[in-house]
Amino acid sequence: MLRSDVLDTFVFKNKKIYLKKYHIERSFEAYQFLFSDFPLEKFQQVYDRLELELKSTVGEEQMVRLFFSEKEKGRNSYEIQNKVLLGDPVRLEIIASKMNPAGRGPQNFKWTDRDEWVALLKSKSADADDVIALNSLEQLTETSRFNLFFYNSASDLVFTPTLDSGCVNGVYRRYALSEKSIDLPTLGKKDLVEKDISVAELESAPHIYSLFVANSARGVLKACLTTKN
Repeated sequence: MLRSDVLDTFVFKNKKIYLKKYHIERSFEAYQFLFSDFPLEKFQQVYDRLELELKSTVGEEQMVRLFFSEKEKGRNSYEIQNKVLLGDPVRLEIIASKMNPAGRGPQNFKWTDRDEWVALLKSKSADADDVIALNSLEQLTETSRFNLFFYNSASDLVFTPTLDSGCVNGVYRRYALSEKSIDLPTLGKKDLVEKDISVAELESAPHIYSLFVANSARGVLKACLTTKN
């Protein structure tokens, strides 16, 4: 397996890479930090060739992990992956022991050191599926797998943290913001806007907010908060 600084996980279904345009956009932005002279056209060809190959090898919906080598420009590999089962709703625990720096840029844990997320996950309680990282302003940023989405019943809007919070601009986040809406389980389609949410704001009005998570591999899922107590 290639050691990789750029990893993309996507769903292959209906003989296509789901949300392919946004996967290419997200991965190419990350790849530019490794090889700034690698052209977008050649990067797109990687996805086109892989999509063609998967059409003859994958018969139904399947998760695929695509790896890009950090040492050899243009080199990549992939593997078929099974979905990891999560709770319904997805149980999330807020971890404040190590805060992600606020602001845009590659200082984010997912850019610089995935081991930071490994450490956060190790500190969660046994009944939590995933963890929410806070930034230095005590705002909720993202989980190790998902972007966050908060439905506010008072305004009938869905909020997702801005990139200034330090979260990664995930594939499904890009897609939903381009649509300016998101389809929530049981609640239906709601308008979507960017807004940073602090722990204090969430705690002050828990009856107003409903929590959801989303990524391109799993879609939109209902979530809830759990604590070690």
